[in-house]
Amino acid sequence: MKTTIMKSFVLTLAIALSGMYVQAQEKGDVSAGLRLNLGTSPAAGLSSQFGVGLDFNWSITDAIRLSPEFNFFFPKKVAEALGAELKWNTWDFSINGQYLFKLGDVVLYPQFGLTIQGASVKWDGADEWEEYGGGAAKSSETKFGINFGAGVEYRLSEAISLDFRAKYNVVSNWSRAVIGVGAAYHF
Repeated sequence: MKTTIMKSFVLTLAIALSGMYVQAQEKGDVSAGLRLNLGTSPAAGLSSQFGVGLDFNWSITDAIRLSPEFNFFFPKKVAEALGAELKWNTWDFSINGQYLFKLGDVVLYPQFGLTIQGASVKWDGADEWEEYGGGAAKSSETKFGINFGAGVEYRLSEAISLDFRAKYNVVSNWSRAVIGVGAAYHF
């Protein structure tokens, strides 16, 4: 009895797994997309930021995809005191590798990549700050790191897909999570 149940389970599992590669995404598939993102705070005292992103996907095999992406996060006011304000904004560029698990019109994927992340801070002081060396200052810095995450993509049609992706950028003193939703056009 146990042998029959085990054989039935293995056969059912084999049939389910064989259906994972039924989708139209295959070697050479190319897509470009737009994203809306939320980036968590990369440092204490700073708040999360909304941003936009662009990505390009190229399937180098049926199961492996190369996915460079660029994300820009809108400037955000951090502080305002005595007639002056402090704003900051960030961006990141990543080159990701994704391993695709295809389940019909849905694709699940873990990803791992290299990241370049930049940040700039701008201080706009009021006129009364002139006696302390100036009314405005700006500083920026760029750092390298890695990222890892996962996503799910749903194919609406042969040409359009929607996706949800979450990743964590590991960058010295600036590590942050980025969560995004997007749409892509498949060429």
